[in-house]
Amino acid sequence: MDTGINPNHIEFAGKMVDGWDFVNDDDDPNDDNGHGTACAGIAAAIGNNVDGIAGVAWGSQIMSVKVGNSEGLIETNGVNAILFATDNGARIISMSFGGGAYNQFSEDAINYATDNGSVLFAAAGNDDWGEVSYPSRYENCISVGALSPCNERKNPESCDGEPWGSNYGVELNFMAPGVLISTTAMDGGYIDYMNGTSAACPHAAGIGALILSVAPELSPAQVRSVMEATSDDLYGPGFDVETGFGRLNAFQAVSHSMLFPQIEIPADLVEFEMDPGETVSETALIFNTGDGDLTFSIDPDKYIWTDSDSAFTEYEWIDIEDIGTEVNFTHNDQAAPEAIQLDFDFPFYGFEYSECIVNANGWVGFGDDNTEWLNMVLPSENAPMPAVFGFWDDLNPNNSGNSNLMGGDVYYHGNENRLVVWFDHVEHWVGPNQNNGTYDFQMVLYNDGVIRFNYRSMVGQLSLATIGIQNEVGDEGVLINFNSEFVHDEMSILLQTKHDFLTVSPLEATIPPMETLELTLTVNSAGVTPGIYQDWIELTTNDYSNLHPVIPIITAIGTLNCGDWNPGDVNQDDVLNVLDIIVIVNIVIGNTEDPEPCQVWASDYNADGELNVLDLISLVSVILEQ
Repeated sequence: MDTGINPNHIEFAGKMVDGWDFVNDDDDPNDDNGHGTACAGIAAAIGNNVDGIAGVAWGSQIMSVKVGNSEGLIETNGVNAILFATDNGARIISMSFGGGAYNQFSEDAINYATDNGSVLFAAAGNDDWGEVSYPSRYENCISVGALSPCNERKNPESCDGEPWGSNYGVELNFMAPGVLISTTAMDGGYIDYMNGTSAACPHAAGIGALILSVAPELSPAQVRSVMEATSDDLYGPGFDVETGFGRLNAFQAVSHSMLFPQIEIPADLVEFEMDPGETVSETALIFNTGDGDLTFSIDPDKYIWTDSDSAFTEYEWIDIEDIGTEVNFTHNDQAAPEAIQLDFDFPFYGFEYSECIVNANGWVGFGDDNTEWLNMVLPSENAPMPAVFGFWDDLNPNNSGNSNLMGGDVYYHGNENRLVVWFDHVEHWVGPNQNNGTYDFQMVLYNDGVIRFNYRSMVGQLSLATIGIQNEVGDEGVLINFNSEFVHDEMSILLQTKHDFLTVSPLEATIPPMETLELTLTVNSAGVTPGIYQDWIELTTNDYSNLHPVIPIITAIGTLNCGDWNPGDVNQDDVLNVLDIIVIVNIVIGNTEDPEPCQVWASDYNADGELNVLDLISLVSVILEQ
């Protein structure tokens, strides 16, 4: 999809199939600008001939769908063009254009094309912005940025000297060459100077075509996953906002598609039941049922997150209404003047913190204040660091600065087990392009490093927030959400690294086709407080259909030593009554120092491994029935 193609160019001989001109509404999508011909040459010019250049996927056919005029301006939103290409059999759709804002019809067309087997690529844009352009920003469109000749994101200071920059951001997927590219010209000749993400996009589209040439059964999602699994990292392992998943590698992508591995982990859950002081090992089998070598690696210090929309985490609200301390703000964009002293040392990215600050804009930090109200992608050295972002947005809680339309207060409550910071129906700042919102949510820091976000009531604008965490220098973090409607009422998010008492071996391995490896999981419970613990082990694999499988683990320590105790009967008087309720309440709110392990076990009346108000509700119901 572009300004058309010169079908008479020698590099396209015998390759053209019927297209359409949506500018002039006829069946002659000839190029009168040159941009479309140049892009087509990069993607699919004939190879192994005596002329000019070779396209990435030179064996592919080409369908010219014209949406741009002689000045290169897009005269249609592309909806009908996408539908036409899809309905006429195009497996790859390349769109080297961008601009404008979100459009529901465009997204619907892209989703339709994806659902019908088409893989869509679009240029990220050439504005050096921290957000990619539409249509590449749509979820089902692969966003392609431009590399300089020095394998860096093209920017005004990159090694080539060209004064422009490739857009970047959380929606960016891949990078491809985009500076001074040789390709086909509209007049039948060649040019040596095509610049921009417009040049990068057909490189990526050509690689998509190569993948489908050897594995035509792959879905659009699987094509994308192959590209993710085989791209070359540029700015550190995995995804980053500057280069996405890295530089596309055509050879690796095709090789992987011809002989690809397939991981299977039969165990849905690994369970440990043990007494304090024991060391117990369990195994999880990893099968490679594919026809290529399976590689995997495990980062034992990586933060893994789950939410209550999955089977691994439950929604939980911690009630501190009657016991919380109000946070007093002097400004709606600043942290409260006084730091909160923790009753424990909170472990976070290799450091331990004994105090924290609370910023009015929905985050908790462990360093200096940052008054930046405009949220951004993580990690970033321009964002607060180190910090925990429950809902980083331009919020407007009550403060002594007398800002307009402020509302809602912030409270905290801590004990030796956890700190709760509660934004109690805090208002959103109202300004240009910012609408009303009222947010009732919590950030909870536990003494073992676990982080929980609880969202009770989220009303109004939800698409301008950052949710996640990042370290003390802004080069490592977890981005859960950026500027999309992700959270909802009665939702929880859990972030944690693996517990120190759990070890995994091996941390990396290669499994040949049709062979099996035993992953050994070992728990040493010496010195660990009895209770029930959750862990998740995430594997990074080269299986394009399952790049990051997760093994959930439940460890129950000391639960077998409470045979004389009955659930709920925490005072052991053989009667369930209000006296038990009082004891449990004091344990839940932290008023009981060092409760007995079996007392804690008996307090977990609903046996979900967590001690909270849900246990009280369950027990009260039983007492009332009696």
